[in-house]
Amino acid sequence: MTKNEIIEDPKNKLLLFNLENGMYDSLKSFDLHNKSIELSAIDSFEKLVSLNNVKVDLYTHQIDTAYTIINKMKLGALLADEVGLGKTIEAGIVIKELILRGLVKRILILVPASLSSQWQDEMRVKFNEEFIRKEEFHGKDFWTRFDKIICSIDTAKQPENSEEIRSVDWDLILVDEAHKLKNEKTLNFKFVEKLPKKYFFMLTATPMQNNLKELYNMFTLLKPGLLGTYSQFQSRFMQDERTPSNHQELQSILKEVMIRNRRTDVDIKFPERIVKNISFKLSEEETELYNELEKFIRAHYSMGVMLVLMILQRVATSSSFAIKATLERMLHTIENGIDINVLEKQLLDETEDEITDVEIVKERLEKIKERAEAKRSRAEKVWDVEWLKRLIEQSAKIKTNTKGNELLKYIDTYLKNEKVLVFTSFRKTQDYIFKFFSDAGYKCVKFNGSMNWVDKDKAIEEFKGDAQILISTEAGGEGRNLQFAHVMINYDLPWNPMKIEQRIGRIHRLKQEHDVLIINFFSEGTIEEHILELLYDKIKLFQMVIGELDTILSNVVDTPASFEKTIMDIIIKSDNKRDMEDNFKKLQLDFEKGKNIYEKMKNLDSRTFENFDLTPIYKYGDKHDDKK
Repeated sequence: MTKNEIIEDPKNKLLLFNLENGMYDSLKSFDLHNKSIELSAIDSFEKLVSLNNVKVDLYTHQIDTAYTIINKMKLGALLADEVGLGKTIEAGIVIKELILRGLVKRILILVPASLSSQWQDEMRVKFNEEFIRKEEFHGKDFWTRFDKIICSIDTAKQPENSEEIRSVDWDLILVDEAHKLKNEKTLNFKFVEKLPKKYFFMLTATPMQNNLKELYNMFTLLKPGLLGTYSQFQSRFMQDERTPSNHQELQSILKEVMIRNRRTDVDIKFPERIVKNISFKLSEEETELYNELEKFIRAHYSMGVMLVLMILQRVATSSSFAIKATLERMLHTIENGIDINVLEKQLLDETEDEITDVEIVKERLEKIKERAEAKRSRAEKVWDVEWLKRLIEQSAKIKTNTKGNELLKYIDTYLKNEKVLVFTSFRKTQDYIFKFFSDAGYKCVKFNGSMNWVDKDKAIEEFKGDAQILISTEAGGEGRNLQFAHVMINYDLPWNPMKIEQRIGRIHRLKQEHDVLIINFFSEGTIEEHILELLYDKIKLFQMVIGELDTILSNVVDTPASFEKTIMDIIIKSDNKRDMEDNFKKLQLDFEKGKNIYEKMKNLDSRTFENFDLTPIYKYGDKHDDKK
């Protein structure tokens, strides 16, 4: 090859462009890119060996997407399917294929904190790949000890983690919700930009949310130099900040690294969602206990035990029986001088909620530090033990659980012959529902995070067989095939809307053959009623396509977890029921604004790509008859 031929080779032109524009911050990153170019010379993957190792029925567009990425894009791609078409599945096929061929070993998946356990379960159940989440391990050398890691990007970018992460030679890095990297000035963007990458994949349903500069930033992160400098991109491809020009040329470039399947492109029938909200009145005893608990929580909020009080408030609307056990555990902790952090951990274990939000974790650590350094202030602000004992006595007088009775009545009347998935956030409530319905003659099974994977698989098989009711906690069923059921009941409502969306996603998914019935049970005059009004009436959560909510939330609060804190602040700062209603109305207005912003983003994204064909270039079925 002559010197001119070498220089004119597209790969070498890209390399020279990157060198000239300072894309490499070290010889190490330059060498890594060189290695990736060598890998790109591998012959075509004529056959996908991973398909027989995938434990899920695949759609044609998912196979074609993976096949195109493996054969054409090789080292990096942006998966930008519209919501609900299975981007995670497509990415999973690619990862599995590269693992089976021995091309990748060290893998880092960066996701929003609220999706980390879902990604872990998807990879384990559907692809038989074990990933460890950062929050599961707190020892030294985490980043070098494990080969396959899932972590929230907010945790990864923290100084105590970022340097060690950058020192690892990752074979593959994947970023979910990649639209959060749209601004090149953010820490998220700069952190990912500096990571050493051989294979690099980004997932988002809305690659463009505000302007074409965001699109440029993401593609520059994915493949530096692909679109030239920003000024070159402006002159070649921008009519204005929101309107692309030279569609055919831009499409040709984007097809090198981007795939976007739209709902109109695929032959898929999506089931309808039918939503029913069932309200009931608490008994007089239950109402008195609930109101007294709210007073108790307000009175103790200044003690810096937000997490304990938040869980206590949530249990109060879950089960009047479960609350007694929670109060007794609190009393035992206080009377025996046990550190309140032990109680926090116990309650979190029982709720199976994952507090991974960086801000809340930091807040908790600060509270621990404050308590350790200032024990005097604890003496000044002590628990009202006598009040706590009175609450326990009140809860002991409650002999019937109204919510449980209403649920049994509803299932007896309308769902006698249906398989029903019942969700609760609390294991104590789960135990109560299991016994209550078993005593009523129903075959029930439990599914929760304390079970090992053998028992979890057994529970799903029983539910698929002769069991009629599966009672599941937040950890239940993620990544598992539950679409043989089409009725889901929210026995209690999480304060984190992402948790509700994940519940719905257990049965409202691709391959669901029936319309899905979602039933929300809530007690009148409680916090549940306000939350349901906000999520159901104002932002129409239960009618949304899976995947839309996270973007709406990001327009209202910093993280889904901080939404829970917002709810708690309303409870604490409201002097009476009227105040609480007014404060929730303000929050509703914020959510309506957030939803309007999202609709504008979605419309802009749709208009931007409406003249582009970014569907997979290669069709696996044209060459093979072994596709699943």
